[in-house]
Amino acid sequence: MNKRIKFAMMAVAGMISTTPVMAQNIQGPSKITATANPILGNGTSRFPISEMVDGNSSDADPFNGYQASNGRTGIITLTLDQAYDLTSFYLWNDINVRAEGVQNYRLRFYDANNNVIGPDVTGLTTNSGQVAPHITNFSKLGVKRVDLIVDSVRTTTSIRRVEIREVAFQGAPARAPQAEAYRCYDLMGHRGKETNKRFTMVDQFGQSRTVIGHPVQLCNPVALNKRGATPANMAKQYKDHLVCYEIFDVDGRQTQQNVQIQNKLETNNFITGHADQICMISSKRHNKETSARPSRANQSNARRVRK
Repeated sequence: MNKRIKFAMMAVAGMISTTPVMAQNIQGPSKITATANPILGNGTSRFPISEMVDGNSSDADPFNGYQASNGRTGIITLTLDQAYDLTSFYLWNDINVRAEGVQNYRLRFYDANNNVIGPDVTGLTTNSGQVAPHITNFSKLGVKRVDLIVDSVRTTTSIRRVEIREVAFQGAPARAPQAEAYRCYDLMGHRGKETNKRFTMVDQFGQSRTVIGHPVQLCNPVALNKRGATPANMAKQYKDHLVCYEIFDVDGRQTQQNVQIQNKLETNNFITGHADQICMISSKRHNKETSARPSRANQSNARRVRK
């Protein structure tokens, strides 16, 4: 089983693209939805909260933005249209700039499963009377929601309230998360024919003409001792699985290699043998519920362990 799990991990590492994704501006109502907690409220009829995510950061007449109740601080939630890998946040503070609006704030990030992503970005203070955006740089991966937590407002004038003209982010659509390991299950009840397709296969060890046979295993992403992991969350977070097929090299290439492997379990040296499987990145869906009866082999192993 260890060999198969490791093979699956190597296959994914070689098949998932590592091409960098260009950062983009994440702004406007198609990308961001804003809501506030009851203490702040959702603004006035003239300056509703929707205007802080409408794509308009201008400070010119007619003025535009979100205006909260006087003397209140609280939380504004920014929900993104999809998960992003974020690199910066832009805050256009104050409507009709007169040194008002947000003074101190922090940012808290959540993934698509409402899990907090790392520590908050803290210690953020706007500049008094600044028309240009207050920019904060950071790196947060897989962000679906951000809490803009307003800790204080400016007290330069008698108008002491949250006023925000616009917010935006820089980032790129989040990459699909990569599992740290795969758990492989034998496939039974296969009704199709063997593929018997020949391919020229090239990997780091060489090249061969290879026949692909029938599928033998399905490998699911697995979390190892990860707090909060559940089968339902794993199904939502990881969409790619592995289906492994028997293979037969036609030209009998030399495959022995001296290698060192490192993973969460060990660092060790090995000599490779012949290749006997190829694992294809695949999607998966459940056809119907099946009974969870343990196999005879598993029952035998369980009895052996109890002894």
